[in-house]
Amino acid sequence: MVEPYPVHGHLDWPPFEPDTRQTRRASLGTTDLREAELKLAAWVTKHQHLREEYPEDLPLETALVRYFEKQAMGSASETQVRIALRFWSEYFAGNVISELRPERIEAFTEWLQGKGYSNDYINRTLAAGRAALNRAVKRQEVRTVPFIPALESSPPRDVRISLDDAAALFDKCEEPHILMFLMLAFNTLSRPVALLELDKSQIDFENRLIELNPVGHKQTKKYRPTVPITDTLLPWLEKAEPGPLVAYWGRSVKSVRRGFNAVRDAVGLAKEVSPYAIRHTMAIELRKRGVPPWEVQGLLGHKTGGYRTTEIYAKYDPDYLGKASAAIDDVMKEILARVKRPLVEGI
Repeated sequence: MVEPYPVHGHLDWPPFEPDTRQTRRASLGTTDLREAELKLAAWVTKHQHLREEYPEDLPLETALVRYFEKQAMGSASETQVRIALRFWSEYFAGNVISELRPERIEAFTEWLQGKGYSNDYINRTLAAGRAALNRAVKRQEVRTVPFIPALESSPPRDVRISLDDAAALFDKCEEPHILMFLMLAFNTLSRPVALLELDKSQIDFENRLIELNPVGHKQTKKYRPTVPITDTLLPWLEKAEPGPLVAYWGRSVKSVRRGFNAVRDAVGLAKEVSPYAIRHTMAIELRKRGVPPWEVQGLLGHKTGGYRTTEIYAKYDPDYLGKASAAIDDVMKEILARVKRPLVEGI
């Protein structure tokens, strides 16, 4: 083990850079030897030079940490990835990549099932580890990685809420950023992550449109459509401050799960009710009210074919998703009529 060197009252580790033939010093910011050793290990994990390492020589923890630090950190899914990688780190503590044999992966999934997690949740956990390993291969940090299979997906759950319960959510909501999230979710049917990344600059007030996909953001299989601004939502958007629409003290929010769960529990809804339940509930309400399926699909971002040039211009049609927009306003009138307290727009 390379011993740390004390410099200017701190314990440093000087890695050698072959390109410059010089030693680079990186302060660990501590004079405590044990703390310095721990920081040194973490520093090496993040910054050591890796090139076509053998899987039997490379700790799994190295791939996990480097993936999180260099790719997942700062993303909308940072919290979810952190939790998933923590499971990998806990179960495979001290293992090198070559030790991820099929029987170990099977035991890992059984361990997660024993904690009560669904197959879909376990698949997301497996996907995080798979992404970390695949990154290491693509970056040529390791020669090969094992195959990480997925479990069979759980059958879709019909989790929805009544209009009375929807009104109760608004009644019990005390945090302004959660209230804005609820208003956006009910009026756009958008995925939570798209709403958390939504900035006021994405609002086209002239054409009454919300560009859910930011400029420069590549569309993925979770397509972010352009949706109309409903009459209900318009005053909330007009009075919102510049910047992220779902904001806590002016700063963007990475997750509303904790705040939403607090409101959900105050209402007395089941634990299965998540922010996605709003999207599911509103889609059902629109179909019940005769909104054509293609308009509901358009709101949800469900693409039925390749992207066509005509779709660029369709959003400027005065009737673009018109039946869906009108139906959302009707649903919101029924919900807000049940709300027992006044709601302040744009807070």
